Formats: sequence, C-alpha cells, structure tokens
Amino acid sequence: MKVNGTEYGFSIFPSYGKVQAEIYKVSSYKLDVEMNMHIRLLNKDFGSIFRSPNENDYKNARKWVDIQMKSILDANA
Repeated sequence: MKVNGTEYGFSIFPSYGKVQAEIYKVSSYKLDVEMNMHIRLLNKDFGSIFRSPNENDYKNARKWVDIQMKSILDANA
C-alpha cells in the first residue's frame, strides 16, 4: 500500500510457537545497486506458547493487520 509516497507492507509468519503479524515501511537506499529495507513499525503476537499456532491465530493476525493498514490509510487521507 502506498500512502503519501511512502510504501507500507505487512507479513504474517509463525515465530516461536506463536503467529507474528508485522507492519513495516519500505525504505529505499542505493549503494552499488538500489535496494529496499523494511523498517518495522508495529507488530503483535497471536496464540500461546503452550500450543502450536492454529488457523484462528492466522485469521486474527490478518484481521489485526487489515485494521492497522486501514487506520494508516484513513489517517493520511
């Protein structure tokens, strides 16, 4: 998603028995070649350390990401 010239993205992945959702800003820089770097802005864990991640953890993570991304978009509209 691009807002005011800044690109934002997200990832959802398993991490140490939980599901982690992360929202990041894409920052470009150039050394010999142009590269992109992800700068973490927000993150949240879903699930429990006492069990393996399940489908609901992934669904809840996605719902949280959608709310946060919409809020970023609405705040900068």
